[in-house]
Amino acid sequence: MRVITWNMGGIAYARSAPRAWQQVLAWDPDVALLQEAFAPTDIPAELWAFTPYRDITPARGTLVYSKNGLEASPLQGRFHPAVGDLVTTAQITVGPAAMLFASIHAVVNPLSPDLIEGLDLTDVPTYEGGRHHALDLILEDLATVTRPRGSRFVVGGDLNTSVRFDAMYNKDSATRWFTRARDAKWRAAHPKFHAGEERTLFRKGREELYQIDHLFTDNQTWKTLKSCQVLQVPYLSELSDHAPLALEW
Repeated sequence: MRVITWNMGGIAYARSAPRAWQQVLAWDPDVALLQEAFAPTDIPAELWAFTPYRDITPARGTLVYSKNGLEASPLQGRFHPAVGDLVTTAQITVGPAAMLFASIHAVVNPLSPDLIEGLDLTDVPTYEGGRHHALDLILEDLATVTRPRGSRFVVGGDLNTSVRFDAMYNKDSATRWFTRARDAKWRAAHPKFHAGEERTLFRKGREELYQIDHLFTDNQTWKTLKSCQVLQVPYLSELSDHAPLALEW
């Protein structure tokens, strides 16, 4: 089983979107968790589920693709009004059972007050100790379906956060979020095989070595993982400013 997550670059790479989709298919993933994606025009609709970002045109968003088909499974959590456009979930049959796959794209800035107005956030820890971020609410909503004993899942995407951020900016906010993810039974795939992070963002003028794209699995799946690595992409700068991350079991 091979799963990749990739931020496909969005509007800045719109002209390259068909080539980027060709590259996704060339990797032959069983499942692809994509962000900043344009919906494909030549792939059967039963193979993908797509959630467009709020108030953005042309439409792009998060997407789950499965070469063997999937069942769209929209997540209607407590905080769906605020972050529902940043998550696509789907049920995919793997072996004898269905697994949940989630593609997430957590925006950098705190959530605007109008998005969280009326939501009860009193029991939700904050990512940076101040205002709530999308990561806070996405984790809370997804944890309701991933935390129960026996749940099988893969969650991946562009989190716009990195373990190395704490060392770089003298903070502990990233550590707090990754600890919360661990407590929610999310096992980070990449650290199982690597002592440090691998760079996944290749934006001009930003040469820091940090990883903001991540993959998590349930504990049972994590134990069977064979690899998790950043893929090398020919002409990456023509397709996206992110490198994909792939795991196999």
